Amino acid sequence: MRETTSSSAKVAIVTALITAGTTILTAFIAIVPQMRQGDRTTIEQLSKQTEDLKTQVQTLKSSQGLYRIRGQVKTKNDAPFKDAVLYAASADDSAPLDDNGTFLFENMSRKPYVVVLASQTGTVHRLLINPDDPNTNSDDLLITYAFLAE
Repeated sequence: MRETTSSSAKVAIVTALITAGTTILTAFIAIVPQMRQGDRTTIEQLSKQTEDLKTQVQTLKSSQGLYRIRGQVKTKNDAPFKDAVLYAASADDSAPLDDNGTFLFENMSRKPYVVVLASQTGTVHRLLINPDDPNTNSDDLLITYAFLAE
């Protein structure tokens, strides 16, 4: 009788484990697609927000009228100032000077900028460029520039 009771207990435990496993698997199969649907909804919302932001950026660019600032830096004796970098506003807006002292900033608004000219020798010049005045002078530099519509 002990063996029968022991066998019945084993069968009951195995049956309970199979039932529990089946219940968990069924619940998992039902929950995963719902979780994936939530992911799809989130992805769609984020994609729409990204497209909206792209549209806003394009609208902002066209409404602000972005310009390119092209110019040249020379010393007072009319020699090109070279081997230096010209910074406007943040360090992200920097333009190296070529051998003719020429620079080009892209996607700039038409407004005054304080520019910093840092040479490789360590000399630093701070000047104001204004869209209404095509020249900026310091004691030893002359910067000519023009704001050009994109």
